[in-house]
Amino acid sequence: MHKIIILFACGTLVFEFNARSQGGQPSQDPVQRSADSLFFNQQYDAALAKYREVLAANTSAPAVVYARTAFTNHYLKNYKEAMKWYDVVLKKQIGAPMKAQLYSRMAMTYSASGEKDKAFIFLDSAIANGYFNVYEMENFKDYENLRKDTRFKTVSEKVTGNAYPCLSRPEARQFDFWIGDWEVYNNLYPNHRVGTSRIENISGGCSILENWEAFQMANSGKSQNWYDPSTKKWTQLWIGSGGGAQYFTEGEYKDGAMRFKYTRPGPSGTMVTGNFIFYNLGPNKVRQYQDVTNDGGKTYQVVYDFIYIRKK
Repeated sequence: MHKIIILFACGTLVFEFNARSQGGQPSQDPVQRSADSLFFNQQYDAALAKYREVLAANTSAPAVVYARTAFTNHYLKNYKEAMKWYDVVLKKQIGAPMKAQLYSRMAMTYSASGEKDKAFIFLDSAIANGYFNVYEMENFKDYENLRKDTRFKTVSEKVTGNAYPCLSRPEARQFDFWIGDWEVYNNLYPNHRVGTSRIENISGGCSILENWEAFQMANSGKSQNWYDPSTKKWTQLWIGSGGGAQYFTEGEYKDGAMRFKYTRPGPSGTMVTGNFIFYNLGPNKVRQYQDVTNDGGKTYQVVYDFIYIRKK
């Protein structure tokens, strides 16, 4: 998998492509390393001189050198020179992450030059290659001309979709009914308060975090809940203050409830299995139920049966 490291320095966002995306190891060329150091410290005039030195000595320099030469010219507002180098890089064998970066910078260049139509064309190409930098879209001055255009909202939403794919994945939203602040009661004894729980949407919508605190007991815990598009199932990992961890797997939302399975080794070589279910009882109420069996399903024991009431 290609990786991108994002570096922040003095308010400017600079991209570095992992060496694997270039098909090799980080450069051992001391001149290139010096150029890179200057580049990341935003000393663009000095960096450009060093990159020119690298390219003069090595006509087969890696594509990232050509790309940074283009970026450096862009940051120095040498837009025509930057465009020349962008074209050079695009003719090389490069992966989607670098294409996304290049097309986004070409879009910025055209935007800064007042050529909005061309800017949107290249921005669409960047998005098609996975461009996901919402921060740039919202803050970089190079996009300022585009932000005033009615087309900007649509492309901005697409970039957000690349950055946070789970937000628009319907299956990843199946457990959202549990999100909120709750008072929790024992369903067998309705006035028996057992705790509070705050359920949060985290990791860009890709996970749901449970924060449990028992009432008048030294007991707390957290769980992470996520949908895996490769298995098309939900998983919960619970870790409580008493130690140990529990996995609930094979999660599916059906018949108005999120339904997990539970399996763990039991005594004398037996297996303990069971059900772990969250019933969606409307906007302000959730029932959490767990049972287990150690005789293959002949009999079941209720572990707990809770009712969540949303705090007003």
